[in-house]
Amino acid sequence: MAILKDAWKLYTSLTLCDDSKKEVRTELRRCELHLSYLEQREISSIKKLDLVRLRRHLEKKNLSPQTVYHCLSLLRRVLYTAKEYELSDTKLPSFPMPKVKNQRYRFLSVDEANMLITCLSNRKFFSSMLWRDLAVIAMNMGLRPNEFFNLRRCHISLKNKVIYVAESKNGDSRYIKMKPVVASLCHKYLPSSREALLFCKKNGEPFTQAGAPFRRAVKLCKFNEDIIDPLYKVVFYTLRHTFASWLVMQ
Repeated sequence: MAILKDAWKLYTSLTLCDDSKKEVRTELRRCELHLSYLEQREISSIKKLDLVRLRRHLEKKNLSPQTVYHCLSLLRRVLYTAKEYELSDTKLPSFPMPKVKNQRYRFLSVDEANMLITCLSNRKFFSSMLWRDLAVIAMNMGLRPNEFFNLRRCHISLKNKVIYVAESKNGDSRYIKMKPVVASLCHKYLPSSREALLFCKKNGEPFTQAGAPFRRAVKLCKFNEDIIDPLYKVVFYTLRHTFASWLVMQ
């Protein structure tokens, strides 16, 4: 009988190998820390009660609902992969997924936005204007971070002043009109190759999160001082929420 360890090996060889290096490391770490004690269990023996107990076990570790959700979601993907490739023909149990509250409420006021841009422009603290420019573009475009960091030259039309978003959260694509300041800054970073990333690290790899300069600027501006609830903390996604909030107020 196939055990969960067999299903995990199948999942890593067929599915996980297509993810980015960071996602692979995250999934491996998640399995090692929170799911490894189940690896000798036969797949057919895993019932809904086991999943409920697993959820309670994770919650007792004081993990966030989002982390608990990711752990259960990983286990579900592993089991579904085992069933899809006939490693197991057992009917899979339903998963008691926690409700995740992840709607961010924080956005920047005009004064706060100017403070952030001024800080990022200070050559005393920052040798490059990259994150200053990225912050300006983000507050004037409203893209999700993953959409923003995945932009390539082929997605930019300076002639028509539009950006093509190829992979949105819901799977749809869309065009967004560029403001003059956005078009000017995009032109500044336009690579020679059509498939090259518009914004990337020095080694050419894509950003997966806000870089250290942005996080340092947020700290210098003291936006998150004494803020406990992560939904009210300023992160790069806050710039998207700022764009949307300003649009509504206008």
